Parts: sequence; C-alpha cells; structure tokens
Amino acid sequence: MGSSFLSSSGFHPVCTTEFVEFARHSDDFKKRDVQLIGLSVDSVPAHIAWIRNINQHFGVDVDFPVIADLDTKVAQKYGLIHPGASETATVRAVFVIDPKANIEL
Repeated sequence: MGSSFLSSSGFHPVCTTEFVEFARHSDDFKKRDVQLIGLSVDSVPAHIAWIRNINQHFGVDVDFPVIADLDTKVAQKYGLIHPGASETATVRAVFVIDPKANIEL
C-alpha cells in the first residue's frame, strides 16, 4: 500500500463535511494507492450512527475504516487532544503518512 491519510474526526459538522468529501473521492485515492483511515475518540456505535447519517443526508458510503480511539492513545500520540481544554476534545487534523510510516504532511 502507498501513502495513508489519517483524519481525526467526530460527529460534528466540519468532520462530517470532511468525511463526505473523502468518501466521494475514495476511488481517486485508491487509484493513487492511498489508504484513507478515520480516527475518532467516539465509540463504534457512534461511528455507525454517524456513517448512516452521512449516507442518509449526503448519499455517500464511507468505505474506509474509522478507528474508535476510546482511550485516546492514538490521538495523544498524534497531538490531537486540546491541551488543558478536555481529555477528549480533539483537534481536527489530516495527516499524510508515507509507505515508510513517516508523516509527510
């Protein structure tokens, strides 16, 4: 597999907009050998509800994995938790990770 996009997100308007666009362009990413991956500190049931909501309101299928990072270990390693604001308030971010697992962007 080539590069990966890791998108930090949650059931919020901005995150939903980003996920809709990633889902709409999923085939374009696949053609470029890019794996899309979502990350959220929300639960799997919340992800299921969110993905269904996206499908119902925007007519797109989210066909890439969304990681439930309930213990925030991944979010913390990527610096995605707002310092001092909350233990679960995440920073919205997108990372481009190359095949050697280096963060490129």
